[in-house]
Amino acid sequence: QYVPFRGLSEHALRKYEIRTKVVGDRPTSVCFDYKGFLKVRSLAEKKFYISGPRTDGLFGKSAFPKGSFDTIVITEGELDAPSVFAMVNQPAVSVQSSSQAVKDCKADYEYLNSAKRIILCFDNDIAGQTASKAVAALFDFNKVFKIEMATRKDANDYLQNNDVETFRKAFANAKKYVPDGVVSSYSEIEDILENDVAKSVV
Repeated sequence: QYVPFRGLSEHALRKYEIRTKVVGDRPTSVCFDYKGFLKVRSLAEKKFYISGPRTDGLFGKSAFPKGSFDTIVITEGELDAPSVFAMVNQPAVSVQSSSQAVKDCKADYEYLNSAKRIILCFDNDIAGQTASKAVAALFDFNKVFKIEMATRKDANDYLQNNDVETFRKAFANAKKYVPDGVVSSYSEIEDILENDVAKSVV
């Protein structure tokens, strides 16, 4: 069944084909369909198991066929992708985990690279930001952008806490992902010049 939970509506769950197993009248697990294997999450405790031969690749791409979008958002969790879709009405897909992120994006490189803009929306923690940096390096940095999530851990956290407007602002203000060592703005140039002058005076 499509049972709304964690802020996600039936519409969003249907879009991503996220089904809940119900025994009697009690939801017991949630199933994420990767179109080749199933990833099942227990609701009683945070445990997962895989049904079918697991392969590298993104969750949610069947909801948005290649060529149907100019912008694609990449998230770190299966529930974050429909959360982004629900909040900003933009196509979003998910990697299987932060440690698997690069493999998944490489497996679906042509799919992702068909977009004009790739927006990264990984978890606001060390593992998520490390994965975000590695994924960004796969693509032309001129098309890669990043959402700064300063107040919540992930997209679903914003949705669950009814903090949608904050996320929408963060999405609207997504900045181009600039590789380390590359200067991309006048303010950064000014800072460098000011620091150089200060050092030379000292």
